[in-house]
Amino acid sequence: MDGFVLWRSILRAVFLAFSLSFASLAIATPVIQEVYYDLPGSDASGVFTEIYADPGLSLNDWQLVGINGSTGLPYRTVTFTNLFVPTDGFVVISTTQASIDLASVSDYQDNVDWQNGVDALQLWSASGELVDAIQYGSLSGFFAGEGDPAVDISPGFSLSRQYAGYDTNDNLNDFLVLDTPTPGTALAAPSSNFISVPISNSATLLMCGLLALVFSYPTRNRAIA
Repeated sequence: MDGFVLWRSILRAVFLAFSLSFASLAIATPVIQEVYYDLPGSDASGVFTEIYADPGLSLNDWQLVGINGSTGLPYRTVTFTNLFVPTDGFVVISTTQASIDLASVSDYQDNVDWQNGVDALQLWSASGELVDAIQYGSLSGFFAGEGDPAVDISPGFSLSRQYAGYDTNDNLNDFLVLDTPTPGTALAAPSSNFISVPISNSATLLMCGLLALVFSYPTRNRAIA
């Protein structure tokens, strides 16, 4: 095997490994997609928490944990039973007092009437791993979210990720304030190629270059002695 054939084989192997890694990034790690925790009036009929994940994923024994903003300690835990992610990827959780409209799009009901004010909400897997967290508002010396805290919304507004599954591990960047909550839906991604986990531009350019080398460089013919 001459030098070119050897390098071509190496580059193909590297590209294959990168492609597999790239594909794995498209898998939606479960995230807290939207939280509506404070209504202008009574909360229980309209509040909800939304999770976004791969359709069909079992969320049995997963937990949502409310963290008290003044103590940093859990004040409520919701444990899921017999819950699977529906085909659209959105799991809407409302209270048992949900309005008719909200109940019609809900996939699960439990006490998700989280505290108002500076608090946090965490998502834990069945194996006890902290998978996602959002803190709304901030207090000095206390933080239970990711990156910088999201804003503490006014009554009637919700906190929603910019797009379905969009996650940079920074609450302030990831969550928008919506004046109209959107249970069961999300804002459209900027393009059909949108991936929830950001990929380094330099890595993308590097692999494009390698791909060009692998598949467009002409094969050399060696003279037979």
